[in-house]
Amino acid sequence: MVVYGLNDQFEAGLAAFEKLVGCGWKNVAVLAGGIDAWKRAGLSVSGDRQRVPLPTGKFQADADKSVVRWVGRNLVNQLDGTAGLSEATIELHDGRLAGGKAVVDMNSIICQDIEDSKLAKVLIDHLITDDFFLVDRFPTATFVLDSAQTIENATPGSPNYQIEGTMTLRGLSAKIQFPALLGFSETSIALQAQFDFNRVSWDSKYGSGHVYEALGQHLVNDFISISFQLIAPL
Repeated sequence: MVVYGLNDQFEAGLAAFEKLVGCGWKNVAVLAGGIDAWKRAGLSVSGDRQRVPLPTGKFQADADKSVVRWVGRNLVNQLDGTAGLSEATIELHDGRLAGGKAVVDMNSIICQDIEDSKLAKVLIDHLITDDFFLVDRFPTATFVLDSAQTIENATPGSPNYQIEGTMTLRGLSAKIQFPALLGFSETSIALQAQFDFNRVSWDSKYGSGHVYEALGQHLVNDFISISFQLIAPL
């Protein structure tokens, strides 16, 4: 039996070889250089898949399958939860990220790691006030993608775009940048990323050591961590 991968840059062929030998197979070999080397040598292949056209257009994310997560911290605690999407789109041109928009429903924020529902409500009731996100005046937060540059030599499963966009929170807009991963399955598009943003830049000043002195145990970290995964059907 001869096993192979795409080329020697990857380890699929070697991994298959080791699994087979470990299961007791005796007459097993790895094709040096993989299928790429086989083709360069002018040898025939069969069963190649036809190239599937890369998607182009504006695709609506599935709010039930997509997720936005947040993490906030002070000196001794970390709290995390989710927020719901009002809408989100991913725009592609020949499979390349060309645009996008996400609108978060700030009234849907929940905390997942406080088991006591009353204490969790106290936290959320505080987050929606002027101390943090002023939700009664600004019930949504929006991100609009302004540009997306491909990251050269990115391997599958690692960020392959550097994104820049405009985030609007509490009625204020500012630019943010972060790496993101765009990928495809046979039935869907996935766009995922994680980044930190400085809430003080959007006028959320409660407990900030950048604004107030001598806070002691009442200090709240300026940076909030966001991770998201947008899933849009093809």
